[in-house]
Amino acid sequence: MLCTLSPPAAQIISIDLPWGRFGGGYPLRKIPLYRRFPRFGQRLHLIRADSHAAETKQRVLRILSGEPLDFLFLDGDHTYEGVRSDFEMYAPLVRSGGIVAFHDIAEHKREKDCGVDRFWSETKQRYRHREIIADPTQGWAGIGVLFMP
Repeated sequence: MLCTLSPPAAQIISIDLPWGRFGGGYPLRKIPLYRRFPRFGQRLHLIRADSHAAETKQRVLRILSGEPLDFLFLDGDHTYEGVRSDFEMYAPLVRSGGIVAFHDIAEHKREKDCGVDRFWSETKQRYRHREIIADPTQGWAGIGVLFMP
């Protein structure tokens, strides 16, 4: 989807943890399929690693070569500590006027360790934001968008 919506010169970076607790990543056999997604000279970087690891962030910084991110989509470790860590590590890489989006901002009653809703509730107060959610009591999902100052 990001390749389809991004401009021709876009650089898209995906960090996905194989066998992660909240989603499980993608199998190696799908990489050739994903490599066909970029269009018009776009560059797609598929990083299979722990987003919380310092070496993963260093890898992202090398790819960016000093350029800021326009858009950051957080949909990884759904624990409160995990989403906070991802936000603290990667949101500073987003340019002024850029966007940080979160998946699963609605309270997730079935998954007790899911803390995205709590982190979202605390964090959104400090930013201009938008919630895309049908019903706050739906039990999961929803997108939260922060507009970076």
